[in-house]
Amino acid sequence: MAEAQACLEDLEAHAGQTPVIGIFLHGGGYCHMSAHEKSKTSKIPRRLMQDKAFTEIHSVEYRLLQHAPFPAAVQDAAAVYAHLVRRHTCLNIPSASSSKATSETFTDRDSQNQDHIHGTTGSDGHLTNIEYTKSKDSKDSKNNEIHGKNEKQTTGVTTKVTETTTYEKHCKIILIGDSAGGNLVLALARWIRDEARLPAPDGLLLLSPSCDPSHAFPDTPSCYVPRPHAETDYLVDTPEPRALLQRTFLGHNPLETMHSPYVSPASQRVLKAFYGDQFATSVESLTIRALDAEVRANIRNMISVPSTPVLGGELERSPTSLRRPMMASPRGLSLFTDFPRTCVVLGDAERLEREVIKLVGAMERDGVKVRTAWVEDGVHDVLIMGWWDQKVIDKVWTEVEAWVDDVATSRTVAS
Repeated sequence: MAEAQACLEDLEAHAGQTPVIGIFLHGGGYCHMSAHEKSKTSKIPRRLMQDKAFTEIHSVEYRLLQHAPFPAAVQDAAAVYAHLVRRHTCLNIPSASSSKATSETFTDRDSQNQDHIHGTTGSDGHLTNIEYTKSKDSKDSKNNEIHGKNEKQTTGVTTKVTETTTYEKHCKIILIGDSAGGNLVLALARWIRDEARLPAPDGLLLLSPSCDPSHAFPDTPSCYVPRPHAETDYLVDTPEPRALLQRTFLGHNPLETMHSPYVSPASQRVLKAFYGDQFATSVESLTIRALDAEVRANIRNMISVPSTPVLGGELERSPTSLRRPMMASPRGLSLFTDFPRTCVVLGDAERLEREVIKLVGAMERDGVKVRTAWVEDGVHDVLIMGWWDQKVIDKVWTEVEAWVDDVATSRTVAS
């Protein structure tokens, strides 16, 4: 009741307004930077709040890869998103049938070891405790222990948010991410869509997003193609250290996970699997300068073969779940079907230009409303640069905040 009262007072204070909430996921290659206000990447949420573009922004201190590999960061981001959705639906009190504490058991049907999640629900109907147990006949205790930890966290987040799906979201939520944080935003948005347990975010703000980490893993060393703009950008693209970084990011997960849509949604392998060779070839060398209205129209109308990968047998709720990422989508969805409107900030002198434009092309192909903010001569993550031309920076911020205002003033709230 105290939580409901606090929510009521907050709503009364902002009567007639729909709060616009940001969730900021910082960049840093999953291995450095932080959510601390003194971190270099914190310039982004600070500027947005100073310009009153958002009601509030929550910067997530997710686990870096030296503490936990994939999908730990996605789990942390999902927990924050679920918390904010719950907070802004808190006036919808559960029915009287949940007045007594109950105990529920959730079984992981995908596990061959018959692992179980036991969740205890409190008097308010929300999950209060999660216990994870493994079967006694596990063959590899060490791998099972690591796998079990991820299983517990992933299923715990999924279980915790199940109840929230019956509620209506009373706010606009925009996911914000720069560089690797943009990669994390895309993975979180995919998890929300695939699991279909939480209302969708209202927008994605992607600032020089990393969207093809698999680039460091060519089929053969001889077919490695360096990223463009080596002479203008500060990003290092030496394949060996990048491959080591990405392998650390994967942890105990198989190398094939690097080609999952959760990790590399703009890789050539993923694009070919979802749209066919013609589409993948058409966007392979596309630049932001060449991405005009005519090219966008051609991309939207291009016929794809196949339209989406099909697995043998009946599709599970989410074959691309965090527990077992694969190159497929649930319910016959395409790669970016049902993704929210998106704003992408990109410089034409940065090394990620090629993969980001492939991402934009795939989103356009699947009907996502994408606005691109083109930074001429801009390097990677230009908005965190302290020495860049301030007039250029201010122009980009004006475009970004105009897009945020469009999301804020639209009448529909994602559900």
